[in-house]
Amino acid sequence: FYQGCCFQGQDAHMFETMKEVFKMIDIELELLEETTCCGGNTIDEENRKLSYAINARNIALAEARGVDMLISCNTCYMVIAKAKRALDTNKKLREEINDLLKEEGLEYKGTSKIWHLLDF
Repeated sequence: FYQGCCFQGQDAHMFETMKEVFKMIDIELELLEETTCCGGNTIDEENRKLSYAINARNIALAEARGVDMLISCNTCYMVIAKAKRALDTNKKLREEINDLLKEEGLEYKGTSKIWHLLDF
C-alpha cells in the first residue's frame, strides 16, 4: 500500500481501517515503506523529469520487494500511473531515470502493477 501524503496526517487512521477490511477478504495489506510524496501535479508542472524520477523511485521500491502498488488517492494514482506509462514507453527516459536511481541501489523495471483501490 502506497500511503503518499494523504495517510500521514489527519487520515493516518485510514490505513488501519483498510487493513481490517482487507483482512475480511483474506488479503494482507502492507505499508510500502520509504516512499515519498508523488508531488501531485505541482512538481510535474515545474519539472516533469523530476516528477518521473520521484515516482520511478516509489515504484522501484515496490519492485524491489516483488509487490504491486495499491493506491487509494486519485491524484497519487494519476501521477504515478502517468510516470509508469512514460517510463514503460520511453527507453531513453527510463535509462536516464535509472541512472539517478542507482545512487540508492534501485532500478525501475516496470514489473509492478499500479492499482487504484477502487479497481482492485
